[in-house]
Amino acid sequence: MSSSYHKARPLRAAVAFGLLAAASAGPCAMAAQTYFVPRVEGRVEYNDNFGLVPDGATTSDTDAFGFIADAEALIGIATTRGETTLRPRLRLQEYPDVDDQVTVGEQITPLEAFLDLRSTYKWQRADLLVNARYARQDSYNVETASGVFDPLDPNFGSDPDSVRTRVGDTRDRFQVSPTVSYAVTERVSLGAGIDYQLVRYDSEGVDTRLDYDYAVLDGFATWKLSPLSDLTFGTYASRYETENDISKTDSYGGRVGYRYRWTESTGVRADLFYESSDITDTVPVRTEDSTSYWGGSLTAYRRLEVSNWRFTIGRRYIPTSDGRKAELDQFRLQYDRDLTARLEFRGAVRFERRNDIDPTIFSDDRDSARGDLSLTWMMTRHWFLSGGYSYTWEDRDRAISDADNNQLFVGIGYKGLTPQ
Repeated sequence: MSSSYHKARPLRAAVAFGLLAAASAGPCAMAAQTYFVPRVEGRVEYNDNFGLVPDGATTSDTDAFGFIADAEALIGIATTRGETTLRPRLRLQEYPDVDDQVTVGEQITPLEAFLDLRSTYKWQRADLLVNARYARQDSYNVETASGVFDPLDPNFGSDPDSVRTRVGDTRDRFQVSPTVSYAVTERVSLGAGIDYQLVRYDSEGVDTRLDYDYAVLDGFATWKLSPLSDLTFGTYASRYETENDISKTDSYGGRVGYRYRWTESTGVRADLFYESSDITDTVPVRTEDSTSYWGGSLTAYRRLEVSNWRFTIGRRYIPTSDGRKAELDQFRLQYDRDLTARLEFRGAVRFERRNDIDPTIFSDDRDSARGDLSLTWMMTRHWFLSGGYSYTWEDRDRAISDADNNQLFVGIGYKGLTPQ
């Protein structure tokens, strides 16, 4: 559906990402501490319903074994003024049984690639934060993500943008989000931020996914109530636009947030916002509509000596490939604990309810959930064994019934020492 021009844009975005990483690292290059932490893992997994085929559907056996190899590295540059972290990652995956499952889809994308950047820099009265991410994934993995928070930046997560868990479709996603704040007084600071996303799909078959661009411009003021708490007020405007101008949504709104931190590793944050949107469609005929809605979130986290947990619950409005922004009600919880000096437990839960704010023929709302349990045993200082269980459930409006998948996995890997 996309033109060759649109297909080439993810490549140009990746090149721009590389230039952004170099520019962010530039100020920290002199007298800097650098580190390189590699991590590689090979694993075998078994799925009893790969592709989430609905119960009662006429299909071949959906059992599938998978062979996955993951390789990533944390590359960092730190100075007294700032820190830049770059994380490249490659995932090689093979599911031999999926080729014979015609109703599940095409062969899963064999190679997925990721590149993440987080950079901070401090002046005497100003702070700069740049988050950026490029990901090329099979859409099945996009839509069945675990509840584990990104350790690089737990607040900079990735959301699903489609509800069709089709194996074999590839999604390219580029996102960059710079934010700057300036301390006007000891208690009051002003700031602004931009969040830009570009999403492109590559499908071998007939599909109704729409490529899109999404941008948010945000301005805010923060008032420190005490050394441990602060209050933030902000306004923002956003534009969501699909390929070929099929649909466009202009939104604007206001937000208020409160944060309290007992320590650097223990805190809570609450946010509330109100937003209005003007929606313009050009297919099949030009139509215009307006709508308004509210949302908010609550996040809490705590890190102890041998354990840590984090959860978030709330409602947000996200861009999708359905030609609309969607209402996303989400709950996520992660709990990690060191059972012994060498054995670590991790549990994560993710539940989502997604509904388009103004349904179209492309819409396919859904409820979904995923739970993950895993153990990691350090055999030596660097080598580890891992194993676990995952359960994924999905209920779509257009499906004949819900679907679920049980997954078991075991793996072996190597990781470098994390800098202190």
